[in-house]
Amino acid sequence: MFATSVGTPIHPRDDYRSFREIIRQAGLRQVRLHDLRHTAASVLLAQGVPARIVMEILGHSQISVTLNIYAPT
Repeated sequence: MFATSVGTPIHPRDDYRSFREIIRQAGLRQVRLHDLRHTAASVLLAQGVPARIVMEILGHSQISVTLNIYAPT
């Protein structure tokens, strides 16, 4: 849950709407917020961040989930 500077909760739908507007104004193709999660995980692993750390950042309960999705053999 995110909040404004005065503590008012931001509904996830409004958060996504703002994200889409930022993407549109930047002239980028539309992507899902979840796509950014995948990109971040892939970049972290490619940069040599240990899979255990990436697992913790993503909130996975098991390292196998992280490795199976982001570092398939």
